[in-house]
Amino acid sequence: MANQALSERLLHPTTTHTVLQILQTTHTQSGHPRQTQRRRADEDVPTLPALRTNPLRPRLKYKDAYTNAVTRIIQGAEAHVERQQDTIIKQRETKPYRHDKLDQRIREQRTRTEANLLQKLSFTPSLINAEDTTLRMEYIDGDLLKERLGSTPSVMRPVGTTIMRMHDRDIYHGDLTTSNIILDDNPVIIDFGLGGHTDRAEDKAVDLYLLHKSIESKHPEVAPTAWEHFQTAYNPSNKKGIIERYEDVKQRGRYK
Repeated sequence: MANQALSERLLHPTTTHTVLQILQTTHTQSGHPRQTQRRRADEDVPTLPALRTNPLRPRLKYKDAYTNAVTRIIQGAEAHVERQQDTIIKQRETKPYRHDKLDQRIREQRTRTEANLLQKLSFTPSLINAEDTTLRMEYIDGDLLKERLGSTPSVMRPVGTTIMRMHDRDIYHGDLTTSNIILDDNPVIIDFGLGGHTDRAEDKAVDLYLLHKSIESKHPEVAPTAWEHFQTAYNPSNKKGIIERYEDVKQRGRYK
């Protein structure tokens, strides 16, 4: 009976009106707590903005004070790459179409593989650290091969030597194009996200096919000369087997 009486009292129009007045007065004086909290969050900008990992979230610009600290370099299909001063941060993004646990496992495994390859080769960006799905690497200040090749096709000689050294270590790149080679003092190969270890001539031949196709599509006017320079310098231990497989891969690619 006591509970029923209390319910009737609370539901009485006079009581309800009084409660609403109190709530309205409190809101006017102090502001909505969620809005107050959100304003504080906007004011507290971190020294190094955190990486955004949700591919569905709109990509907002950082506050003006930090636009020089973080620069987006590229948004790829698998990851986005940002520069923070002399450091490159590569963050593999979630794939909404994959199961959460499977997606996390794939991204972590590819991150570990790429970190391992970077540590084994001297002509790659120096690895600073790898954690979960994020790599931090040295920033390389140089020109992409695609930016220099048109005027200097002979640059393919040092590129050929560098790729030979990679293949002699039984490592393949998986996405070897003129956009993934930086010309510093010596060629630097970047983005080993699709790379791995192999002793198969086929995998190394695919690297050559992708690079040659990239040169022909971006720089057809110098492609024959550039490829001749490359072949002169590319002399791995199993050159005969790799070139034979390369010819096979090229034929299959032509008739796809």
